[in-house]
Amino acid sequence: MASKFTSAIVRLFHDPAERRRLQGPIIEVAIAIIVRDGEILVTRRKEGVHLPGLWEFPGGKRDSGETIRACLLREVKEELGATVEIERLFWERSHDYADRTVILHAYFCRLLSGDLMPLASQELKWIRPDSLLSLPFPEANRPLLEKLAKELSRDSLEKKG
Repeated sequence: MASKFTSAIVRLFHDPAERRRLQGPIIEVAIAIIVRDGEILVTRRKEGVHLPGLWEFPGGKRDSGETIRACLLREVKEELGATVEIERLFWERSHDYADRTVILHAYFCRLLSGDLMPLASQELKWIRPDSLLSLPFPEANRPLLEKLAKELSRDSLEKKG
């Protein structure tokens, strides 16, 4: 049986009335939640891109014909020069901006190899979950930040990272 989220996504892509309600394209985004020593990796968006200067999690847009998991692995390699293992889906949600709709898929990932480098961002840093809400993130990420800050303690993060 399909989840409520999956049913909503199917309607977004296949129901003409639902599609007309939206402005602009539908963009699927894979998000990597990478944990190390009780902290989560975040990156800062470069100037000259959509939502410049805001913080975000590593990840990016799914290419046509690509699975969301393949997208996540590719984006982490392109953005950080690193390889991760996808552990589990943590959160999914769609968000309507004025000019586009984004569908976010956030996965816990384990860092396997590579020296982390901000290849596609202006900086990266590790931050405690309870400090996530102090950084400026895109509005679409707000529910994810709240869930991470609320549900994850130092002990539970260390078990994941």
